[in-house]
Amino acid sequence: MANVEDSKLDNTCYTNFIMFLAALLNSIAGIMIDLYAPCLTTIAKEFKVSVLRVESTITISIIGYAVGQLFFGILCDWKGRKASIILGLLINFSPRTD
Repeated sequence: MANVEDSKLDNTCYTNFIMFLAALLNSIAGIMIDLYAPCLTTIAKEFKVSVLRVESTITISIIGYAVGQLFFGILCDWKGRKASIILGLLINFSPRTD
C-alpha cells in the first residue's frame, strides 16, 4: 500500500516539475529581452555601432530561439529527449574560436 502512495507522490512531484519547467522555458525569451534591452545604448557605445543595429540583435535572438525550439522539438520526437539534451549541451559548451 505504501508503494502505491509513494508512486502517486513521485508522479505528482514529476508533474509539478514539468509544469514549472515548461513555464520557465516559455518565459526565457521575455527574460532575455528584459535583461538585454536596458543595456542597448551601452552595447552600442562599446562596439561603436548604431543603437538600431544593436536593437536588431534582439529580433535575431528571438528568431534563433524559435528556430532552435523547432529543431530540438523535431529532434526530441525523432531521437528522444536524452539525445537532444546531450547535443544541446555539447553545442553550448563547445570551444569557441574567436
